[in-house]
Amino acid sequence: MKDPELKSWTTLPNIFLVATTDSGKVVGCIAYKQINLDTVRLGRNSVDKEFRRLGIGQKLVQTILETAKDNGYKTVLVSTSMAQLGARKLYEKMNFEYLCAVPLKTGYPIFTNLTGLKSLEFKIEINEKL
Repeated sequence: MKDPELKSWTTLPNIFLVATTDSGKVVGCIAYKQINLDTVRLGRNSVDKEFRRLGIGQKLVQTILETAKDNGYKTVLVSTSMAQLGARKLYEKMNFEYLCAVPLKTGYPIFTNLTGLKSLEFKIEINEKL
């Protein structure tokens, strides 16, 4: 990992949030990075396998959208792989708009070309309804 301390995600204006149990166990996380003055890109969205299907992922996305809105951003972008069906369904359920499929950047061009893996791009315009 190029950024083991997550400094690029935890240094303002970027935001990194975690979900914890009452006992303090971290069960999920999400972050955004500023793209420009109006736009951020979601990343690091993950929920521990033992805690999936409890609404934690949706709550993390909703919280990060509200945080982005409170910080003056108008657009939120997110990418996910075609294989991450749960993430795709979540973003669609939360009214993210599908933009396009682009070649997945694996760091191994031959692997990417042979498998045809794609990354799906979504966006949502933050409005007063959040």
